[in-house]
Amino acid sequence: MRRTFLYIVFFLCFLSSGSAKTTTATTPGPWTSAGTWNNGVPASGDIININVDVVYNTNFSCGGSGILTINTTGSLTDALGGTAYDFDLVNTATLILMSNMTIEGTLTVANNTDLVLTGCDTLIFGNGDFSNSGLLAVDSCSAMIGNGDMTISNSFQIGAGGFIRVDGDVTLSNSAEVTGDGNFFATGCIEFQNTASLFGDNTDCCPGPCFRGTGYPLPLKLLYFTLEKEASNVRFEWASLSEENLDRYILQRSSDLRLWENSEEVLAAGFSNSVLTYECFEEKLGSRGTIYYRLKALDFDGSYSYSQVLTVRQDESKNALFYPNPVDNVIHIPNNTEEIRILDSSGRLLLKGIGEQLDISELPAGFYYLKCANNSESLVKL
Repeated sequence: MRRTFLYIVFFLCFLSSGSAKTTTATTPGPWTSAGTWNNGVPASGDIININVDVVYNTNFSCGGSGILTINTTGSLTDALGGTAYDFDLVNTATLILMSNMTIEGTLTVANNTDLVLTGCDTLIFGNGDFSNSGLLAVDSCSAMIGNGDMTISNSFQIGAGGFIRVDGDVTLSNSAEVTGDGNFFATGCIEFQNTASLFGDNTDCCPGPCFRGTGYPLPLKLLYFTLEKEASNVRFEWASLSEENLDRYILQRSSDLRLWENSEEVLAAGFSNSVLTYECFEEKLGSRGTIYYRLKALDFDGSYSYSQVLTVRQDESKNALFYPNPVDNVIHIPNNTEEIRILDSSGRLLLKGIGEQLDISELPAGFYYLKCANNSESLVKL
């Protein structure tokens, strides 16, 4: 039976087992650090609240009657150490997402679980496996982005009021269903097996790209927005379905999904009822770890809207200002003769030094910024 999806902020009442605890992330830092939480590192089945920025640096399974809530003041983003960690939401657990969450590994949602995106947030993951009567609700201004393949099976239901993008192949099978008034875009194939459907349609689309939906993918009215990494450069391409009163596109980048800076600008056609394709390049990335990108569409009257967020992971061994990251005690800045400064998220100076090494062991676990000469990169202290 089809579920009814209500895209509203709602309250969940639940009972937890005797061994489960409630723990809240109150200090920015790694998931595995006890200092991040007010009641210990989370275990499967716990009631978990994230009110600050947390680095996801381990595999985790949220199961049993566990509930994970990422509130508007918090976020959960993958560690910058090069490992793609997996996240499992299984066995009647619930994830409520009111801010951004990035999982570089596989996201598994299975066995009567609920995953709710509400509040104009973005969920980014590697491969996605959604199965066994679970529920995923994406509200009208939220986006879900899969950077790999996605399978939806065994009566799993998705209510898509927003935008879902998959940079790979999508397989729907065994009464799986996607409903709502949102949009679904895949760069690869979309294939159906055994009475599955996507917005009432079960016609295979292969080869891709494939688009299904009742409106435009995003306020930008984009057909797609993609990137391709070429050595130390990145090529961006996007296509608009239509344009009205549109002045320009601004490519923006961020290292933490909080602070964004303008990178490139491309003039728009302004007015168009046909598909238009654009491209731009960012040269000499230079940053280490994960870089996030989005498009800002600026109208002539000053109003604007944003695209979904794309990610680029830089090679840990190339173009690094410093290493390692995350770090326990000492950071290394090869061939450096300039002053090194460590700042907190508000820009307050915490440490400084000169040379190729800096001991930061006295700092608590959390997010920081390293500045050296005219370069700046985010830093995660374990």
